[in-house]
Amino acid sequence: MIMATWKPKRNKYNARKTEYRGVMYDSKGEAGLAAQIDALIAIGKVTGVERQRRFDLIGANGSKIGTHRVDFVLTFADGHREVYEYKGCPSRDWSLRKKLFCDNYPSIPYRVFGNKKLAA
Repeated sequence: MIMATWKPKRNKYNARKTEYRGVMYDSKGEAGLAAQIDALIAIGKVTGVERQRRFDLIGANGSKIGTHRVDFVLTFADGHREVYEYKGCPSRDWSLRKKLFCDNYPSIPYRVFGNKKLAA
């Protein structure tokens, strides 16, 4: 008789949900990025973090095109904010949403971690 072993279900990008400090993250990489952010908080470089923040994306004529949900928005000790995003495998429209975000929010740097080709 063959016994089936239960494995956690993965999403379509083969990411495995991972828990870090009591919070479930969409992937192992995102949880690892959360650990790096905790290190920045510990040394005092980062004073605040927002998870899964949604930003409206506005077109040239002022109409709302859609929204973009980022993994983390960090507030640094000097007051500036940055977006930290983990991407192992980009979704179909992520590149367009990232460009629209950067066009709508030029004062917020958008940092991509994970796949080296995406970070360039």
